[in-house]
Amino acid sequence: MHENKITETKSQYNSYSYNIVRRTFLYKIKQGEYDNFEGISEIKSLLEKDINAKDNYNSTALMLAVENGHTEIVKELIAIGAGINIKDNFGYAPLIWASYNNNAEVVKMLIMAGANIDIKSNAGTTALMLASKYGYIEIVEILIDAGANVNIRDNDGRTALMEASGRKHTEIVRLLEAAGGKR
Repeated sequence: MHENKITETKSQYNSYSYNIVRRTFLYKIKQGEYDNFEGISEIKSLLEKDINAKDNYNSTALMLAVENGHTEIVKELIAIGAGINIKDNFGYAPLIWASYNNNAEVVKMLIMAGANIDIKSNAGTTALMLASKYGYIEIVEILIDAGANVNIRDNDGRTALMEASGRKHTEIVRLLEAAGGKR
């Protein structure tokens, strides 16, 4: 009986210790402290236990690397099997974060790795909607070329074309209309 209690306490301690290490690790990824060869090796070894470990916002290492523009880390995390369609508390998947941050290189990497091009956030927005809204022409072109649905509506009934035209992004409006976009 006493031995079971010790084993249970050790297990709780190990789980608690792992959570502290995981949170520290995820914070370091966010800060870009692993953006070199040695750091990437450390990422691989730390993530062997749970490559899709999440922080308090349900962000994974991949999301944090994407969100903070750490392209080399993103490349390595994709290569070792990080979940590319996992969503955080806002419903943002890595592709949505890459689009929001106007990171064409990462958008291409995620698409090549099989990311769901039309994945929606909790508000129903897609990567294409955000790129259209903020005027990111290159991202819009990449997403359209990859087959993004230009007529998806968010929870308020808005499309990528509505977002672009409302902000006077005329080149994006032209691209979306040429791809069959409707208001």
